[in-house]
Amino acid sequence: MNVWLFAGCMFLVAVFLNTLLLFGHRMVKKRINKKWKRETEIAD
Repeated sequence: MNVWLFAGCMFLVAVFLNTLLLFGHRMVKKRINKKWKRETEIAD
């Protein structure tokens, strides 16, 4: 296997994982915010 090809694949996988983690983190934050807002509305 070519070293450069392997390095390129590893780089792409790393970038893909990073974007997935960032996107997932944002989605979780939005969900938590929605839940928190709902709870405060019910409390009020």
